[in-house]
Amino acid sequence: MEDRIALAEIARYIEEHLDGDLSCAALARRACMGKTKFKESFKSEFGLPPAAYVAEARLRRAHERLA
Repeated sequence: MEDRIALAEIARYIEEHLDGDLSCAALARRACMGKTKFKESFKSEFGLPPAAYVAEARLRRAHERLA
């Protein structure tokens, strides 16, 4: 359960810091997980690897700004 809470917090962090360092290593540190566990847990929870999730979030923001 703790991992799910950490991942939810990371998802919020991503949405709030799209201009920042959102590398997998940085996000894993923020979630207090190793990179491998973080990648696997993130994909299991959100259906996308962290990098793809970040890319989609950035694309959504760009689309909103253009609209």
